[in-house]
Amino acid sequence: PYGMAFLCMALYRQLDVTLIALLRDDYELQNAYYGFVLRMAEMGYLIPTFLLNSTLPILSERHSRGEDTRTLLGKTFLMILTLGSISFLFAALWSRPLIQLLTTDAYLSTVARPGSDTALRLISVPIFLNGIIAYSFYVLLIKHEWRRLVHILLIGASASIALNIWLIPQFGFVGAAWTSIIIHLILVLLLFPQGLRSMPMSIPHNYWIRWGAFSALLAAALWTYQPFLTNEFATIFALISMTAFMGVLILLSGLQRVFLHKAE
Repeated sequence: PYGMAFLCMALYRQLDVTLIALLRDDYELQNAYYGFVLRMAEMGYLIPTFLLNSTLPILSERHSRGEDTRTLLGKTFLMILTLGSISFLFAALWSRPLIQLLTTDAYLSTVARPGSDTALRLISVPIFLNGIIAYSFYVLLIKHEWRRLVHILLIGASASIALNIWLIPQFGFVGAAWTSIIIHLILVLLLFPQGLRSMPMSIPHNYWIRWGAFSALLAAALWTYQPFLTNEFATIFALISMTAFMGVLILLSGLQRVFLHKAE
């Protein structure tokens, strides 16, 4: 049954590229813009998976012994939110300079057509929401509640195929990106409450404040920097500077406690 769940995830994440090839005459151009961004997004999708894979053995062991796992779950979830916020904000606010850095100007959007930067800005939302879906997936996996998991993911995969068939012929990869946003929102609304019901978490109120402050200050810094990213050298320098700035923000907000003591 978990193989079926992974198949459903692959369908709503990857089938849109195939449908673009089947439904659009300009599929080479569409997939050139969109396919590159999906490869970038895969890294954002993998980060919460790596984190959850490292936490799963500890969580499963504690759950099997009947110990309280709410604190561990809460810290793990907050880590996922923090990493998701970073990926989301960079992809949403620096989509154009990042695409310009990694590709050529031919991939950038113009007044006449959307480009890879448009796709990255839209896909930033699923990148963030995917962490919440992955968290819920692993919680239901630990509880062996595969029926609810598979049924919900089947709904997501089916809705994704239907929406893509409707939107791709009209809007191309932009329609596929909007489909991804809608499907990820639906899956979060359906899966996350199930995960909370199966295994409640505990996050101190001040941790929410720290995460919110970190995200808000990072968003403000990225927004302020964005007009100055006019060439590749400026973008590289800004990435280095922003990495150091994030380290300072983590220390000032106290979020390092979540990273360093996630197994408590």
